[in-house]
Amino acid sequence: MFHVGAAVVWVGGGLFLTMCAVLAELANDDDQLLQVGYWAEHVAARLFPLMSFVVLGFGIAMTAKGDIGYDQFWIVVGLVAWALSAAAGILFLGPEAKRLNKAAAAHGPKSPEVQARLQRILLVVRVDVALMFLIVFDMVAKPFS
Repeated sequence: MFHVGAAVVWVGGGLFLTMCAVLAELANDDDQLLQVGYWAEHVAARLFPLMSFVVLGFGIAMTAKGDIGYDQFWIVVGLVAWALSAAAGILFLGPEAKRLNKAAAAHGPKSPEVQARLQRILLVVRVDVALMFLIVFDMVAKPFS
């Protein structure tokens, strides 16, 4: 229950922020995009790492309790994809969102530095959300098992 609930918050929250960013981008609304960046820094940066570690912890517990080996393809893919997603969020997205918000406050939302940072963040977020959906597919379908 906790494993699935944390996964819903982590994946669903990432998808929600991505959708908000895409809608703001389509509307050509830089202020709204920066607001999404603000929420990414102040909410997602605190919530998503916690949820990802809850997912990992309960996944490991279920694997141990269910006597499932770590040599299964779907377990290995899930762990590698989790590590990539968690690393992207903790090592890049969180710090980059802080740098984006500082640059926007100093130079304004239209500055080339802010726009470049924003585009980098949006690219990484889209790849990360796709990776999270790969994890969900992998955990549900359990390919090659």
